[in-house]
Amino acid sequence: MKTEHFEPVRLAAQGIRRPASLLCATFCVLLMGGLASAKTTYVSFDVKGSPDTEPRQINAPGEVTGYWLDASNAAHGFVRSADGTIAKFDPPGSTTTYSWGISDKGVVDGDWYDTNGMSHGFVRSADGKITSFDPAGSTDTEPLYINVKGEIAGSFADGSGIYHGFTRKADGTIGTFDVAGAVDTFGGGINKSGTVSGYYDDNQGLIHAFFRASDGNVTTFDVPGAVSTFASHINDAGVVAGSFYDDQQVVHGFVRAVDGTIVTFDPPGSVETRVAGVNNKNVISGFFIDSAGSVHGFIRSAAGKSTAYDYPKATDTTGGGLNASGAVTGSYLNKSGGHGFIRTK
Repeated sequence: MKTEHFEPVRLAAQGIRRPASLLCATFCVLLMGGLASAKTTYVSFDVKGSPDTEPRQINAPGEVTGYWLDASNAAHGFVRSADGTIAKFDPPGSTTTYSWGISDKGVVDGDWYDTNGMSHGFVRSADGKITSFDPAGSTDTEPLYINVKGEIAGSFADGSGIYHGFTRKADGTIGTFDVAGAVDTFGGGINKSGTVSGYYDDNQGLIHAFFRASDGNVTTFDVPGAVSTFASHINDAGVVAGSFYDDQQVVHGFVRAVDGTIVTFDPPGSVETRVAGVNNKNVISGFFIDSAGSVHGFIRSAAGKSTAYDYPKATDTTGGGLNASGAVTGSYLNKSGGHGFIRTK
């Protein structure tokens, strides 16, 4: 089974999904839908033969990566080109593959599980070559995002089950790090300068956010009043976005400006808000759950306006990552199963 450590991205995004049983094999372009404006355009897609397609990130050229489930519920990676062509892949020896990030050059990263249930990192070049990797001594390697230079951020467990952050450069060099005073350190987002966002837990079991510059300087912070703060994404200017739990264990979104100012937010009607990406225009994407338990996507502008949306006729819409132009990928659920989408305006 897959462990779920980077809570806002992995546990939240997968935990709300309902089992999909049927395949929608057609590609379509639909206008208008749900809570979004009539100018919004959606493209639906499925990995052929999959009952559930789960996109995660979209790059500037419009390439999408994520994973899909087969009939046995095993996950495999995919890349969808801007022209709609989909390539499926698994690292050699993989029984389960999760693809998490894609650079603007089409390089993909993620993790895979072997027959012994051990997880390893991988990087897939734009031409399809897959290289697996693990930090020295790792028993559980969990990469998350990748920047334009091909540098990857993530976390790994040592033989004692303690987690540490890591970065992997495009040449394969791996560096590891820990936040001072942390029990476990989890890296997640990474921008073009190599600054990593993430979270750590202390010896009292409290969870705090951090970002770490490429020179090793670490800044820690908490959303005021939060009991847990997760910094899941960072853009090239150093704006950090993520989710936090209040003292009632309700989840909200936040964005931290370069000057340290923190603003919290929830789309109207949200009882649980999850952030899935922030681009260089300070636009944030994600999803939220309403009081009836339905899932909706949202876009938050740099000015702070949150717009909710639903894929047309979907029962649930899970907004994912976004690119420089504001195109969003994600997944939706309807009576025929789970599908991927791209949303543009």
